[in-house]
Amino acid sequence: MESEDEIKELKARLAKLEGEPGSRVVSPPKPQGLGCGGWVLGAFAVVVALYIIGTVTSGSEPGAASVSSVQWSPPEGYVLEPAAQGGAIATQWETPTRAECRGSGVSCFAVNVVTEGPCPRSLYASITLLGEGGDNMGWTNDTAQGVQAGERTRLVFRTHERGVKAARIAEINCY
Repeated sequence: MESEDEIKELKARLAKLEGEPGSRVVSPPKPQGLGCGGWVLGAFAVVVALYIIGTVTSGSEPGAASVSSVQWSPPEGYVLEPAAQGGAIATQWETPTRAECRGSGVSCFAVNVVTEGPCPRSLYASITLLGEGGDNMGWTNDTAQGVQAGERTRLVFRTHERGVKAARIAEINCY
């Protein structure tokens, strides 16, 4: 803590500065109004600032910024899934075709996936396999590469585990 002598010295220096011409602290003048040109310039500055913020926060190239206040909604019949890596991912379970589920003793499940953003490296999903009464019987997974934003991607999960009756999404991520 400062001593009384230091405080007195600081007060004296402040008083000296206030008395010297050109060393006063002055308040800014009151605004007189921007006029038409000022409003246009101000509006333009706001638009540019929003564009820059949108570009930086989206991590996209200029021109690809999106309005973050608009929430992405999946196609009809799809359900939003919680994605650990962020970004919206929606799924729709379907019955797999015979070709997708061929082989002796194979159980399989098919899920259509749509993502809000692209998944250039990988779209990964794992499912928990459930038996009679909902018992956890294990898991399986599937991936896809080069998934574009809004593109429907079909993932098929196969297992040779006996007694599998159902499945649920365990994890789904876009990388």
